[in-house]
Amino acid sequence: EDIHVDIDGDRLTVSAQRGGTKEERARDGSYIRCERSCGSFSRSFDISGIRGEDISAAYEDGVLKAAFRYMEDGSFNTREAEPFEFPPTGTIGLVHPVELAEEERAAWAEQLSDYEITQPVEQLSRPVFGPTEEERSRTELARFKGRLVNALSLSGKLTRQGWNKGPVGDNGEYCTFYREDGRTGVRLSFSGCGITAEHMEVAVYGAVFYRPGTDADQKGREETCALGEVSPRYFSEIMLQLGACLD
Repeated sequence: EDIHVDIDGDRLTVSAQRGGTKEERARDGSYIRCERSCGSFSRSFDISGIRGEDISAAYEDGVLKAAFRYMEDGSFNTREAEPFEFPPTGTIGLVHPVELAEEERAAWAEQLSDYEITQPVEQLSRPVFGPTEEERSRTELARFKGRLVNALSLSGKLTRQGWNKGPVGDNGEYCTFYREDGRTGVRLSFSGCGITAEHMEVAVYGAVFYRPGTDADQKGREETCALGEVSPRYFSEIMLQLGACLD
């Protein structure tokens, strides 16, 4: 294949010409059949959000295939400082460190250090979390269970992180916080407090991940997810948020 990579503003285009010959010969060397084929493809990617201090990646159906970095001279390289070859299909996005093995994060950090680059936004150094083997089959995240916190403080911290208060009961109290992000949502349960009495101390119970649109606010009727089924990115970010709000 003859592959070309062109950049025009915020668009990167990968194009290639493909050709080949298939021969079938008799025992005496004469041709029985000779087929020649040729073709081409072209695929464009939006690279407007890619910066030299970030680690980006090519994804196929949401799965990371290869990470790369955009260089100052307009080229792209791998963590081994080799030229990066773009795949013909897929999408491009920023890497979440949970998607990289520890040695990969270390290699990228070393490359950035060699170029004296400091990431302005936490990426490689971002804390990462994942479910333990015992947790993977469970539907409740219970790491913070029993934690005592001030309800007003908890409400303020979670809502600033994009969470919402759960439904208010007939008694004027609510006992959950939740957030929904596309195809996944998460709900944190606690002992409950009144809308006008959030100064009280409450006990944290557990968090459940669910699929939005499946009666998430009606206990026992939602479609919950085992912790091992939750996107690693999503699980890690929720753990980071809960840790910051509950520690």
